[in-house]
Amino acid sequence: MVIAKNKNIILKDLDSTNAKELARLGNNPNVFKCVSDTFPNPYLEKDAQEFISKAISKKIGHIFAIEWNGNYVGNIGLHFKTGLEYKSVELGYFIGEEYWGNGIATEAVNLICNYGFENLEINRINASVMDFNIASIRVLEKCGFEKEGVLKKALFKLGDFYDDHRFGLLKA
Repeated sequence: MVIAKNKNIILKDLDSTNAKELARLGNNPNVFKCVSDTFPNPYLEKDAQEFISKAISKKIGHIFAIEWNGNYVGNIGLHFKTGLEYKSVELGYFIGEEYWGNGIATEAVNLICNYGFENLEINRINASVMDFNIASIRVLEKCGFEKEGVLKKALFKLGDFYDDHRFGLLKA
């Protein structure tokens, strides 16, 4: 089911037909260095199938396929927080490296944020970015997120510590 679209981008439910391409795009060291360690490495088709099953069941949030000009290019999702933050979600996304630099992430983030504020009972969307991921920082800034702080050396990835740039977007 399509949940949001504009002239270039469609956000829609993931399904098993995305598994092979998800595994191909996700099994990339340049993608892996920018995402959470819950993202498998290597990323195999069985990992993609497991992830898609969880996404379909909504057990891990509201996660959707990103299509650009008819091609599956990555995923985007909103993950619910708990406790006192239950009216907030964490934004996560990845785009296959061969599609970087086309403005896809910016369009997809705008679409998912609009979807979240219109369809989920939330007041806030959070995002976390490692300090070296300048492209993702720019995406968030272009989408109206405000940098709210930097947690020094808070993230550990591939044997190194990185600063965690924290962003937030409030419902208008």
